Amino acid sequence: MGYSTYMVGKWHLGFCKVEYTPTRRGFERFYGFYLAGEDHYNHSNSNGLDLHDDLDPDWSQNGIYSSYLYSDKAVDFIESHDKAKPFFMYLAYQSIHSPNEVPQKYFDMYPSVKNDGRRAVMAMATALDDGISKVVDALKKNGLWKNTLLIFSSDNGAPVNAEHEGSNWPLLGVKQQLYEGGTRAAAFIHGDMLKKTGYTYNGMIHVVDWHPTIANIAGEKCKMKIWMALTCGTHCRLTHHRQGKKWSIT
Repeated sequence: MGYSTYMVGKWHLGFCKVEYTPTRRGFERFYGFYLAGEDHYNHSNSNGLDLHDDLDPDWSQNGIYSSYLYSDKAVDFIESHDKAKPFFMYLAYQSIHSPNEVPQKYFDMYPSVKNDGRRAVMAMATALDDGISKVVDALKKNGLWKNTLLIFSSDNGAPVNAEHEGSNWPLLGVKQQLYEGGTRAAAFIHGDMLKKTGYTYNGMIHVVDWHPTIANIAGEKCKMKIWMALTCGTHCRLTHHRQGKKWSIT
C-alpha cells in the first residue's frame, strides 16, 4: 500500500523465533521491548535486558525513563521519514504499566494525593501526556499533522491493588477480569479528515476492529463500517455470524 511502517515500545506478541518479531511481522523499523513489562529505567526484567533496536539489543539507554525514550525514538522516526511517502506508526508506551516508576518532578505535581500508588499512577500518566505532546509537536514541525489521523487507546481496564491504585469507576471489575471494568477502555481519535468532532461515540467497538479500519482508511477495500460510524458520529450495527469455523463481524 506504499506506507512506511514503524513500531516503538511494547511488542508482547511473541519472540520465540525471529519470524515472530516486529520487523518480520510487517514493520520496517522497530525500537522497544518484547515482553509485558520491565524496569522503566534500566529496561530489564528477571530475564535480563529487553530493549531492542530492530533485532539488536541496545545497552546504551540505562537510566533513561521509558516515556522519554520512546517519545524521542518516535520523533527520530518522524524526523528521518521520507515526507513524500505516507507512514503508519504504532507507538505503544510502557506507561502506565507497573512497576510504578516516574521522574520525581511528576510525582511532586500531586502533593494532595496521599495514596502513593494512586499518586504514582497520576504522575506516570502526566509524563505520558508530555511524551505524546512531544510527538505531536514533531508532526507539526515536519508539516505532517494536517494529514495525520491520531488514534489513542488503552488496552484494558486498570488494575486495582496496593501497588497500582487505578480506578475503573463506575464500571465493575479490574484488569484480567471479564467485567466491563476490565475490558472497556477509553480511546479518542483526532484528525482533519473527521467529518464530526467534539462528541462521544457510544457504539460498540472492539480493539480488533482497528486493524481493518486503519487498512480501510489507507485505501484497502474492507467491508468495514466502523470508520464511517466514527467519522460521521452515526451508529453501525455489528452483526456476528459464522462462516464455517470462523466468526465474522459485519
